[in-house]
Amino acid sequence: DNGQFKFAFDIQDYKPEELKIDVEGRDLIVAGNHKSEDEHGILEKQFTRRFTIPENIDLETIKCDFDEKNRALEIYGKKHEIKDSEKKSIKIGMKPKEVEAKKPDEATSEKHQQ
Repeated sequence: DNGQFKFAFDIQDYKPEELKIDVEGRDLIVAGNHKSEDEHGILEKQFTRRFTIPENIDLETIKCDFDEKNRALEIYGKKHEIKDSEKKSIKIGMKPKEVEAKKPDEATSEKHQQ
């Protein structure tokens, strides 16, 4: 594991210049476009693959190598720790209780009782 994330996939019929790799959010998009011509005509092949990069991979460290021997594309990046979201307490505030306005006859009766 050595703190690295790595995967490879076969690209037998493609040259590095026929490939394009983009990162969109946490998605890695690999696209290929191969065109060849012979006496029978033109052959054109295309593909697009989308991979989700795990949350524990630092996107800034993503790199790619073309393995000529195995005709494979190797994509790798460094892992980093995912910190648990911090726990935060929220204080409960108190709204002042509304004082009910006394009815005029209650106010008068209180004065008479004194």
